[in-house]
This record gives sequence, C-alpha cells and structure tokens, in this order.
Amino acid sequence: MAMVTESHIERLAETFIFNNPVFSNIQPTLKQLEFCLSMEHEAALLGGTGRGGTTALVMAAGMFTMIGEYRALLLRRQFTDLVLSGGLLDVCRRLYVPAGAVYHQQERCFIFPSGAQVQLGYCSCDADLDHWKSTQYHYHALDEIQDFPREHYRFFFERNRRTVDCSIPLRVRASGNPGGKYAAWVRDYFVKGEARDRRCILATQADNPNLDQAAYVASLKKLDPVARERALHGDFEIEPAGNMFKRPWFQFADANEVPPGYYVRAWDLAASTRTSSDFSVGAKMTESEGVYYLTDLCRFKGTPKEVQDRMKHTTTMDGVEVQIALEVEPGSAGKLSLDNLQRDTLRGYNVHPQRPIGDKVVRAGPLSSACEAGNVVLVRGPWNDEFIDECLLFPVGQHDDQVDAAALAFNTLAETTGIHEESSMSDSPFGYIEPFETDGSRY
Repeated sequence: MAMVTESHIERLAETFIFNNPVFSNIQPTLKQLEFCLSMEHEAALLGGTGRGGTTALVMAAGMFTMIGEYRALLLRRQFTDLVLSGGLLDVCRRLYVPAGAVYHQQERCFIFPSGAQVQLGYCSCDADLDHWKSTQYHYHALDEIQDFPREHYRFFFERNRRTVDCSIPLRVRASGNPGGKYAAWVRDYFVKGEARDRRCILATQADNPNLDQAAYVASLKKLDPVARERALHGDFEIEPAGNMFKRPWFQFADANEVPPGYYVRAWDLAASTRTSSDFSVGAKMTESEGVYYLTDLCRFKGTPKEVQDRMKHTTTMDGVEVQIALEVEPGSAGKLSLDNLQRDTLRGYNVHPQRPIGDKVVRAGPLSSACEAGNVVLVRGPWNDEFIDECLLFPVGQHDDQVDAAALAFNTLAETTGIHEESSMSDSPFGYIEPFETDGSRY
C-alpha cells in the first residue's frame, strides 16, 4: 500500500465527506469518521452495541457515490435483517434519499444522480453465494459480521475488483459485536490479528454522542453479566460466568471419526409458541468405551404442531434404531402430552420417558464431570459454538435448553450402558428414575 500522508486524508475528507450530500444531514462520530477515512483494504468497526456500526458502514458506502461507475454492496445474514427498524434499509434511506438517490425495491438498490449504485443483499447459507458469483464491487461490507462464517467473508474478496483505469479505492468493511455465533473467528482475525492492510477500530456506546447514554446503559443492566459486558464494553475476551463447564474441556471430532454404537436422541421441548424465548432441542449422542459423542443438535422454535412436525422429521431421519428420550413433567398434563406424542409423532419408535428428579444443575452434573475428564466429544458442526456458549453460561444464562437435552441424552446413555444399573429414585446421581408406565403399556 502506498504511503498515505495527512494531507491526503484531509483532501479525502473534504471531497468525499464534508462536501458529500450523503453526509449533509448527519454528523459522524469520531470513531465513524476514523472508520470512513481508513485507507486499509480491510477495516472493521467492532465493539459494544449502540456504537453506530451500521451507520458507519452506510456512511463509508456512500463516500464515492458522486462517481458514476461506483458500485457498493451492503450485506446482512438474513433477508429479514435488512428491513429491521434501525437496520441497513432504514439508515440508507435516511442518508441516501436526501442526497438524491432513488430506491429500487425489486433490486434492493439505491441509484444516485451520478449513476452510482449501493445495493443491499443477504447471504444466509452457502447456496446464496451463487447469487453473487458474477458480481463486481468497489466496496462491500458485512453488517453484524459475527453472524457470518469466515468462509462467507472470504468469498466476497473475489467480487472486490475494478478496471485498470479506475481510481476508486477497493474496500472491504465490517461491523459487529462480541458473542455471536461466529464471534470467535472475528476476534482472532480482527481484534487479535495484525496485518499491514487490515484495521480494527474498537468502539462502544460511549463513543456515540447521538445515543441516550443513561437510558441505554440502564437497559443493559438488565442483561446477564456476560451479555452486559459484551454489549456495554464490547469485550470479545470475556467468558460466560457459569461454573459447570469450561471451554478447554470440550473435545472435537469429524463425523467419520465416531465409532459405531448405540444412539439416543433426547428432547427438551418448549411449552409455548415461537414467540417464547424458549427453544425445543433434540440432542443426539452415542457412547464408545466411556467416551460420549454428541453428534447432532437441532434447536428451533415453533407452534406445538410445528414442533411435532420437526420432531417427526428428525426421528424419521434418525431411524428406528435410535432410542428417543423424553423428559415428562409429573401430573396428568405431562402424561397426556407423552401419550399424544407416542400415538402420533413418535409412533413405532423406541421412546424412553423419564420424570426429572432434582434441579437442572443436578441433572447436568454427570455431563459436566465427563466434560472435565475429556470424555465428551462434539462432532464438528454449525451448532457447536451456540452449544458451548450456553454451557459456559449454565446455570446463570438466559437459556439452558441445549444443556438440558444433552444432559438427558448423556444420562440415558449412561443408564443404558450400565453405569447406574442398580440406582433408585432416591440415590441416582443422574437425577432420573426408570421409565414409567402411563396407561398399562411400557414405552
């Protein structure tokens, strides 16, 4: 990269920011201005929520819209994320329309009087990458980068190009927070990593004078301690505050490394609809020579019918040889729910219902001990990070459904393999009793 002088940056700011109609009705914060004027090929504005990251991406994308050949792309992970309140589309309209840009909804593209274009898009899975294979942009940016796998971030470098006679700088930009599904690679690449042509700018809500600081900080105080530190201070290093699991305890393997064995799929079902904060989870596990392999974990929300349909599909894919473990609450309602599942959704499968004894911490104890001993292996998959994050927070985190399902699978397998063959309701260290009978038939 050529030497960048202070006078060069001043001219850049004067031409493409202070005399740019895109910036006519907004005053960039110091961190946003630093981000926009970054001369590195890659730059990320990371840190706490409320720092103005999305707005910074839109500002930077609008810098060269006075040049007709300029093309920019702003990406979110999901299509629905684009139209959220305060999201990319909202901010683009607020900055670009007063500058004369016209929004073409079908193409999700803002076209400026010069002919320059800023397009909005999404990339929720590998198949979506095909849509962008033949595109070319001077600028592309990923908003909430912690939601994107590193492979998707890398993919768009091939689209970041220009003609030989073009002087528009090529820029790759990102904005994001700690704690997301793919936050680990973002931390290692931007926060910890160093490169001559890559820049990381850290900011928090305190760097954004346009935000009502007092009200926002008061709202963040209602979060759990780890989520609060991540949102308030943008801390990528802080680990969840649970005391039952630690990150180094988890072992990993590829699917083809799992020995053949007896499988259990354990379900922890949410009691309400998709509007609830609770998830339904199915954890699939097998055991070989004292090592427990968590091979799959599905997690979703839905209405009771949608949950049953998902369970039925998953059970069909697993096959009849996989035992199904269900935690059933005491009382007639729990028995009725189990009866309905057995007669319809799980009909013809080996169902192993169990009443929970002891609290969630007690029931997760054996799984925690096995993890500490290095006897729990996770098969590499997209669910790994969310599962580990929940384990590290357990039992103080907002969610515990994945831990509950994994603990049920573990305890069921341990029982099946004879670790506590003679245990009773009162002395079982695993917190479960033997399968019970409901209507005269044993499940």
